[in-house]
Amino acid sequence: MHTQNIQSRKVKKTAGFTLIELIVVVVIIGIISVVGIPGMLSLLGNVSQTASADKLLNSLAYARGEAVARVENIAVTTLPGADIGWNVFIDTDNDCVQDNGEVVLRVVDITADSVTIGTGCVGFNALGERSSGPDTITIDSGTATIPDTVITIAPSGTARIN
Repeated sequence: MHTQNIQSRKVKKTAGFTLIELIVVVVIIGIISVVGIPGMLSLLGNVSQTASADKLLNSLAYARGEAVARVENIAVTTLPGADIGWNVFIDTDNDCVQDNGEVVLRVVDITADSVTIGTGCVGFNALGERSSGPDTITIDSGTATIPDTVITIAPSGTARIN
């Protein structure tokens, strides 16, 4: 009588992934990346643009408030290079140009926001009215899928995002 070794016939199961399983996972990750990355980039651009618009709107409101409180001309001017930021300063000669000796009240840096701000200067008189500068400022994220944000400054000095 011949006895067989039962344990020698059992197939050992090995731990790990098969090549097919690995390929399927890589394909799924690729599909998710192709679909998700453009949406994520658009979201990040939109967040940067909204943050810059809020900062500019706050700076305009601050400049208007300081003009009334100090009974002086206050201006908000973009720094050289439309993607750097802007200054809020006391504009003693009301020319909307920051000259030597004019006190800077606030400096806003937007280099991290990756947006472009339309260049220019907005001045406010002692009554809080817009005394000089454009009536709109455009903020561009540089992404074609995101529309530009436009800030409108009324002659009365109030500013709002369109």
